[in-house]
Amino acid sequence: MKALIAAFALLAPTTQPAAAPPCIHPAEVEHAIKFAMPVVFEGLAEHCQASLPASAYLLTGGADLSKRLAAERTAHWEGMRAAFVRIAGAEKAGMFSADTVSSMARDLIRAEGAKDLTAENCSTLDRALALLAPLPPENLAGLVTLAMEQGLTPPVPSSGKGDSKKAKAAPPPILCPAAAPAPSSAP
Repeated sequence: MKALIAAFALLAPTTQPAAAPPCIHPAEVEHAIKFAMPVVFEGLAEHCQASLPASAYLLTGGADLSKRLAAERTAHWEGMRAAFVRIAGAEKAGMFSADTVSSMARDLIRAEGAKDLTAENCSTLDRALALLAPLPPENLAGLVTLAMEQGLTPPVPSSGKGDSKKAKAAPPPILCPAAAPAPSSAP
């Protein structure tokens, strides 16, 4: 879920050791995904409305899927908050109330989710969501987490000249490696 990662990247501290980028544990990712899914699906439907036929799943059944997932959103808030704290850092995260973080996360995720969409993406996403909609939220989040585990790798430091700005920028957040200690308390 590129939107979730991009939203967290916007919150990441700008100064941190290159050897230890912030990372999110798979359990936190699943909670964050379950928290964010209704917002993402609503944003997709809104953004893709003009490029999809009236019979498209996003425009017909997508609202019901969003409502079903939104009903469980609060149960996943603590996992979402834990991911936010891990990426933003405790000091920065402590500056915001839970309502502010929740609202900010929804807004960032919604904005990032629609950023690179094209008419072709909308058709593909519509078809994928129609196929995945019958799954329980746990399976949806699990599939997204699995895809992230398979597709995200730590950034490789650049050795080229003229890349000094890139080398100093905070790397994007990634899933914690399997060897990283899991969070001490389950959300």
